[in-house]
Amino acid sequence: MCQHYYLNPMDNRLANKLIHKKRHIGNDIVIIIFQEEGSKPFAPTTIKSNYIQVQIVVRVLRDGTSTGPAHYHVAVVSQSDVPLFGPPLPYPPIFKHEHQFRTWILRKLINSELAAYRSKLFIQQLRATQKALLLDFIEKFPPEKKKKEKGRKKKKDKERS
Repeated sequence: MCQHYYLNPMDNRLANKLIHKKRHIGNDIVIIIFQEEGSKPFAPTTIKSNYIQVQIVVRVLRDGTSTGPAHYHVAVVSQSDVPLFGPPLPYPPIFKHEHQFRTWILRKLINSELAAYRSKLFIQQLRATQKALLLDFIEKFPPEKKKKEKGRKKKKDKERS
């Protein structure tokens, strides 16, 4: 999982390192979209990517006062070939700002990535990678047929004499 951070423009050393390391959101398997209170609803089609398999949208809800405890409305969207994964989203999908929410979302993130690995896209990529690794291994370490055959001929010659 890769995380994207808000970068403080005043700290150029850290900003340059993180920007160089991770430039594109579309290269992640699972992303979290965090929306502050009053934000326009997020449309999953906003981010164009063939690689993103799961999007988890977390929206802040408040009770009318900015000092009151926060609640979070959560929505989960995945590609059609990603198998179902838990923990299930409760109804209504609203969480209090508590340890239970932290535990739920961490489990959801981990399970969503594991489920994404079983999607058609990742199965195809895994097979292609395994094939390339195997061919590379065979090329670097070819079978030693000639040495075994020479040993067999010597044994046969001894048996004949």
